[in-house]
Amino acid sequence: MTVFKKSILNFVTVLFFLSFIIQITHTETKTNVILAKAGSKVVLFSDGTPRHITLAENWENPNKSVIKAGTDIVFYENGQLQSCILAENWKAPNGMLLKAGTKVVAYKNANPQKITLAENWKHPDGMIFKAGTDVLWYESGQLQSCVLAENWRAQNGALHKADTKVALYENGKIYLG
Repeated sequence: MTVFKKSILNFVTVLFFLSFIIQITHTETKTNVILAKAGSKVVLFSDGTPRHITLAENWENPNKSVIKAGTDIVFYENGQLQSCILAENWKAPNGMLLKAGTKVVAYKNANPQKITLAENWKHPDGMIFKAGTDVLWYESGQLQSCVLAENWRAQNGALHKADTKVALYENGKIYLG
């Protein structure tokens, strides 16, 4: 490591503990797993972990989603992502295709809280969620609400029409739709 980079790293470390905003101007800095390019801003919790990072350039993270330049990436104190905006469409591990420009919001336990679908997506119980609409979950990971793309018949026999918002209690029982 060059003396210049080492002195910048020491300076940045001091600022981390003071929870100031850092304007990165000379080099790249790794913050957790985010590579913050020159021009990025970092705000830290008192323990030095990132609270907000404003990216100077789009960033492709290890799961291949691309987070949009200029976005505030917000973290919980435990380091878990709280929210960000996608720069490109991204297919999540569960198969949902999320639209570029979607604000992805997660709970502290990493379960999704709110996303916007880029295309229709079939839920394991047969509901087809409508593209361009928000899907909400409870912190437990249970579906909270969605908009149907097609008619759907629930297990109790009730027919729910396309373009209907379906809302569920945390136990999975439907109360609106």
